[in-house]
Amino acid sequence: MKCIYCKTDYPFDVTHNIKKDVFGFDNYSYIYAGSRFCNIDNQNLLTNRCSFPNADEGVIEYTFVCNMVKVHYYKMYLFYKLTNGELELIKIGQFPITRDLKNTYSNEYKDILVKYNSFDDYRMYEQSYERGLLAGACTYLRRVFEKMVFTLLQDPSIDEGSRNNATHFDEKIKLVKNLFDEDIREVLEESYDLLSKGVHELTNDEIDEFCSLLEEVVNVQLESEREKQERTNRLFQLRKSIHKQHNKNSAK
Repeated sequence: MKCIYCKTDYPFDVTHNIKKDVFGFDNYSYIYAGSRFCNIDNQNLLTNRCSFPNADEGVIEYTFVCNMVKVHYYKMYLFYKLTNGELELIKIGQFPITRDLKNTYSNEYKDILVKYNSFDDYRMYEQSYERGLLAGACTYLRRVFEKMVFTLLQDPSIDEGSRNNATHFDEKIKLVKNLFDEDIREVLEESYDLLSKGVHELTNDEIDEFCSLLEEVVNVQLESEREKQERTNRLFQLRKSIHKQHNKNSAK
């Protein structure tokens, strides 16, 4: 197991605690929205006491402590219920939250997302998708896509007259299509159509069939732009170093 703070694999000390009262949860822990066991406010913190008086049910709190740095710890919460000799275990929460444990795309592509003024929208997409709120996830992902298109419409290569005459969004997409990564150009209109249907027409199960595919379309563009930016930065530093070395040798 890798400690996300140490960035290295270390052994962990594992302890567990049976909780009969979930009011004692760490307020920084993420308790899954929609849990039938807890009342959740908009910040995903427990707001009401939820007790388990019966002996056959409760919450198990697991704590994992990094052996290298003892203040680095992780928690996992499982609801348990024993019925006719059968044990049911359901994960209901954890600390840190999932998006902090993994290197989320919103953090990985932050500079590019900021350029499109859509960093917060992408973060909200990730959070909504993680919680199973897929119509909301589509809403935020569609905003990211729309902001990409509107930003690219300001590119100097776009004719001003054509930009002003493009009243429908599919017309705007066609104008900027060549500014997108070539591998996703042919699916841009279809992707936007699916995002719109996900917001207004489809069920969670129907959205779940394609939501990750639409995320990948957006990510291909983000990755393409990041690679271009990294190459630009690398060449800038290369030219700077060559000039510096040349001037140094010329002065001898």
